[in-house]
Amino acid sequence: PEPAEAEGHSVTAVPTPIVTRVIHVVQVGETLGEIAERYGVSLDDLIAANDITNPDIIEVGTQLLIPGGE
Repeated sequence: PEPAEAEGHSVTAVPTPIVTRVIHVVQVGETLGEIAERYGVSLDDLIAANDITNPDIIEVGTQLLIPGGE
C-alpha cells in the first residue's frame, strides 16, 4: 500500500488546468478596439495585458496576448 493509505489518509488527484494562450498578430488596418471586440474582451483589458503605453499606435506584426483567451 501507498504510505498515505497506510496512515489512513486518502490521496486525491487534482487535475491541473490547461492554460491556452491566445495570441493575435496585428494586421494592416486593424485597431485595438476591433481586436478586443473580435475576442470579446474589453479594450482596457487588452491594453493592460500587453503593457501598451499608447493605444493609438500599434504596429503591423505585433503579437498581442488576448486576456482570458482559451
